[in-house]
Amino acid sequence: MRLLPLYLAAACAASLPLHSLQSAQADMLDRYIIADFEDVGTWRARPVRGTPPEAWFSGNMLMGASTNQRRNEDYVGELKYLFEKTGPDANEIALERVKMSRTSAFIDAIEFQANANGEEVSLVFDLVDSTKRTFRTTKVPLAGHDWKTMRLDVNADTVPDFAELRMPAVVDKIRLLSDRPGSGKIYMDDLTLVGRVSPANKINVFPRYTGLAHEPGKPVELTYRLRNAAPEELQGELTLEVRDYTGGPARTVTTAFTLRPTGDTSVSVALGVVPQGSYSVQVKAVSGGITTDYLDFFAVFTPNGGRINRSPMWFGIQDQFAWQGEAERALHIGWARALGIDMTRFAGNGYWLEPVRGQFTTPEWVGMVKLFGEADIDVAVCYSGVPEWTRDDPAAWKGPPTDYAAFAEHAGHVGHLLAGLPPVKYLEFWNEPDLEFFSGTTEDYLKMLATFGQAFKAAAPDIKILTGGMTIKHPSEKPGFSKAVIQRPDLYDIAAFHSHGTADDYAVRHNMVEDWLAETGEVRPLANTEAGSRSGYDVPGALSQAITLVQKITYAKSRANSVFYSWFILQDYWDMDAFADDSLGLVTSDNRTKPSFVAYNELIRRLANTEPAGTADLHPDLRTYVFRSLESGRLIYVCWPRPGRSSARFWAEAGANYIASDLFGRSAALATSEGPTLVTVSRLPMYFESTRSGDELKPVPAGRTFFDVPEAVVAGREAVIPVVLRNLDDMPGAFTASVTSESGEMLGRVETRLPAGGNAELKIPLNVSISPDFGSEALMVALTASGREQRQVAIPLTLQRAYPVMNTTKVSPDQVPEIVIERADNVHELVYDPFRPAWRGPEDLSARARFTHDGQSLFMSFDVTDSEHVQTQAADSMWKQDSVQIAFQTADGTLTELTLGLGNTGPAAWCSLATDASLKGAWDVPVTVTRSGKVTSYRATLPLARLGLETDAEPTPFRFSFVVNNDNGQGRVRVMQWFSGIALEKNPGEFGFGSLE
Repeated sequence: MRLLPLYLAAACAASLPLHSLQSAQADMLDRYIIADFEDVGTWRARPVRGTPPEAWFSGNMLMGASTNQRRNEDYVGELKYLFEKTGPDANEIALERVKMSRTSAFIDAIEFQANANGEEVSLVFDLVDSTKRTFRTTKVPLAGHDWKTMRLDVNADTVPDFAELRMPAVVDKIRLLSDRPGSGKIYMDDLTLVGRVSPANKINVFPRYTGLAHEPGKPVELTYRLRNAAPEELQGELTLEVRDYTGGPARTVTTAFTLRPTGDTSVSVALGVVPQGSYSVQVKAVSGGITTDYLDFFAVFTPNGGRINRSPMWFGIQDQFAWQGEAERALHIGWARALGIDMTRFAGNGYWLEPVRGQFTTPEWVGMVKLFGEADIDVAVCYSGVPEWTRDDPAAWKGPPTDYAAFAEHAGHVGHLLAGLPPVKYLEFWNEPDLEFFSGTTEDYLKMLATFGQAFKAAAPDIKILTGGMTIKHPSEKPGFSKAVIQRPDLYDIAAFHSHGTADDYAVRHNMVEDWLAETGEVRPLANTEAGSRSGYDVPGALSQAITLVQKITYAKSRANSVFYSWFILQDYWDMDAFADDSLGLVTSDNRTKPSFVAYNELIRRLANTEPAGTADLHPDLRTYVFRSLESGRLIYVCWPRPGRSSARFWAEAGANYIASDLFGRSAALATSEGPTLVTVSRLPMYFESTRSGDELKPVPAGRTFFDVPEAVVAGREAVIPVVLRNLDDMPGAFTASVTSESGEMLGRVETRLPAGGNAELKIPLNVSISPDFGSEALMVALTASGREQRQVAIPLTLQRAYPVMNTTKVSPDQVPEIVIERADNVHELVYDPFRPAWRGPEDLSARARFTHDGQSLFMSFDVTDSEHVQTQAADSMWKQDSVQIAFQTADGTLTELTLGLGNTGPAAWCSLATDASLKGAWDVPVTVTRSGKVTSYRATLPLARLGLETDAEPTPFRFSFVVNNDNGQGRVRVMQWFSGIALEKNPGEFGFGSLE
C-alpha cells in the first residue's frame, strides 16, 4: 500500500471523495510502454499444451507486428494461435521478447489495448522480480470485436505470493490460454507498465523508419519519436552528434522539444546534403535531470535494388525469416532485394514439413519460399529435426530417427515438395551437427545423411545436398566429427562449414576443409552457410564488423571452389536470446542501417560477375586479392592492411587511369596513366578498378619518386622522422618537409636545397607525450619540391606510441603508466553460440597492467577483473583457462611467449614459444596468483637477459602484446587483448610497442 504524508492525506480526505483520491494517485504514476510493435519485430512463441503437431512458430503460432488493423500508429500486434484440446485452460502458448523484457519498473498495473477479434481467450503475465523469481498473474479475459483498454492491477488479488515479490520487476512472458480448439488471431497494442520507472526511462527515443538508404545528393532528415513516461510535462533539448565512418568532421545539431504528460511527439532534424557513406548518430534527450542516450545509424548510398550477380560465388544472407511475422518478412524481403543478394539460407525442419506422416501441412512455409522466388532470390534449405513419427522418443527432435525406413520415406516426400519449388537450389543437412544441435554420434549422422540423401535425390536430383554446416574448429565439437563427415564426399555434393569471427578465422577453417577433402582424392566445392561477426553495441564495433565482412567475403570469393557465402545475419535479433550478443546483423533491431549493410551492398556491386584472378604484391603490408570482370575483362583489386598494420601506401601506375573506391562507395579517379601515383590504404578496405580490360595496377619502386618517408615511426618519449629527398630535375631545387598533427598543429619542419640529381636524408625531431592507450596517432607529412616544376604532396604517417618500461630506481610508483583494457574492441569472442553469454562489460572481464624494471629484471603486474575464476589446467595448458599470455620480440627478432596462471600444482610461468628452444617449458621465476573478490592478481619477475632485452643509455625499443584468457566454466570462450599476435594467430607484426627506459 502506498501511503500519503499524514497532513496531505487528511486534507485530501476532507475535500475529495475516495474514487477521486484514487484517481489523483493514479494520475501521478509513470506510464512506460514496453511494446508498441512499431519496430515491426516478432515475439517468439513456445507451445505449452494443446497445440497439434502442425502448429509451428512462426507459421501459425506467433505474435508479430501487423497492419491488418490500426490503433495508434502504423502497427499493432497480431497474435495467431492453433489449438486442438477442450477443457478449462486446456490450451496454452507462451510468448516472449527479450527486448520487451529489459525494462523494469515498480509495477502498480499492466495496461494494454486489445481487440479479441471475436475470440474468447485469456492472457496471463509472467513477472520476474529483482531476485529473479517468477510470479504469474491471474487471467485477463478477452472477448468481443472492438478495441478496449485492459488493465490488470498488480497486487495480492492478482498475483499469488505477491508479498514475496520484490520490485522492481519485468514482464518476462505473456501467456495465451484457451478452453477450446481452433485457430484464430487477436490484436494488441501499447503494452504499458504503470508505476515508477527509473529517470533513464522517463524519456524514450525511437527512430522513425523511412527506409534503409538516403539518396546521394538529396538532403537528409532524421525523425525521432520522443515518448514521456512521466505524469508531468517535460521540456528539453534533443542533440544529435553525427560522425562519418570514413573519418570526416563531426556535426552537432540541437533542437528543442516539449512532451505533454505521458505523451509523445515527433522531432525532425534536417542535416542538409550529406556525402555518400555510413554515419553514426549519438542522440541525447535532456530535460532537467533526465537524460536519455540512444545510438543511431544512417547511410547515404544507392541500393543495388535487386539481384545483379549471375555467376558463382553466390552472395548470400541468412535472416530468421521462418521466425518472423508477415509484416516483418515483407520488410526483410524488401531489404534483401535492396541489397541485391543472390540467395538465402532458410530453415526447413522435418517436424514442420511433415508433422503427420504423409501430410504436408506447410502452406505458410511454402508461401515464404515463394516470396524468395518472386524476389529472384535462390534458397538453401537448412534441414534439421526429424519428425516425431520417425523416432521412438517424441521429445528427441535433436536426435537421429529410430525408424530409418520411415525416415527414408520422409526424405522422399521432402524431395518431392522441394522439387516443386524452383527457388530451392540447395539442401543443407542439419545445422552444426558437430555441436549440441545434434544429440547423436558421428556414425548416427553419417547413417542419417546416407539414408536421407539417397531417397531425397531420387525425388529431387537437381537440388544439391550439403553436409551439415559444421564449425570445423570449436571447443565443444564432438571429437573428429567434422573431419569424418567431410571425408565422406560420396554422401554429399558440397562441403558446408561455419565461421564467426575474423577473416583469418575464416581462412583457417576454409583451408582445413580443403585439406581434409584433398586427403580423400575427391573434389567438392565449398559453401559457407553461416559466417558473420558481431558489431557489439557501439560505434567502433559497427565499423569493425563492416571491415570484417568485406575481408571475409572477399577471401571466400577469391577461392575458386567457393560456391556461395551466407552472411549471418540480415538483422540483429537480440530480442530472441536473453544472454547472447546477437549483434551479427546488417541492420539494427530498430531497423537502422549499420555500416556493414552499406559495405555488403558495395562489395556485391564491385565483385558481381567476376572471377578470381589471384593475388597481387602491391605492398608487403597489404593483403590484395584480384578479380576479373566476366563481362568487360576489367580488373578489380581489393586491398586492406595485413594484421598489425593500420595503413600502407605505395606508388602505382597503369596503362590507363584507375578508379579508387572505399567500402561505402565513395570513389575518386587515380591518374595512374600519367606516371607514379601515390596510393594510400587505411584501415578501411579499398577497391581499385581498371578502366580498361586487363590493365594491371603495378607498384613503382621508390627510387623513381622524389621522396621516401616511413609509413610509421615508434615513439617512447621522443621521436624522429627520417625523410629522404631526391631532386629528379636537371637543375637545383628547394625542398621542405613539415609534420602536423590531426588538429593541424605544426610538430616539426626542415628545409634544404639540392643540386640536380642530388639527394639528402633529413631528420625531423618531434616532442611527444605518453599516450594513455599506447596506440597509434595519424600525422601528416607535407613535402614540397621547387625546381623546374613545383611538386607538392601530403601523405599520412602513423606515430606508434610505445609503452615506457621505467626503471624503478629512477621513478616513483605514481609515475609508472598503467595499461587498461576494458572496451568491447579489446574483446575477441572465440565462440559464437547463443547458449554461451557474450562479454557484458568491464565487470565481466577487464584488466589493468604495469611493467617496470631495475636494470636486471622485468616486473609485471596484472589485475584482472573476472566474473568467474576457472584455473584447473596443468602448467603447459594454462592458456586454455583463466590466465595471462604475454609475448616479447626484440629488435633483433628474438621471440618469447609465456603464460602466467594458476596451474594444478600452483602458480607458474610456462614458456610455449622461444627463439632459443632451450627456454621452452617451466621457468623457475617468482610468480604469484591471488584472488580477492572478482579480481585476480598476477605478479611475475622475469630476467631481462632471458628475454633478450638489455638496458642501455638510450631507450631500448621492443615489441610486445598480452592476452587475458577467459574461461567461465564452458571452456576458453573469449580473450581480451592488448594488441594482437598471440591468441588468433602467432604474428609479432601485430604486437604493440615498448621502450625500455
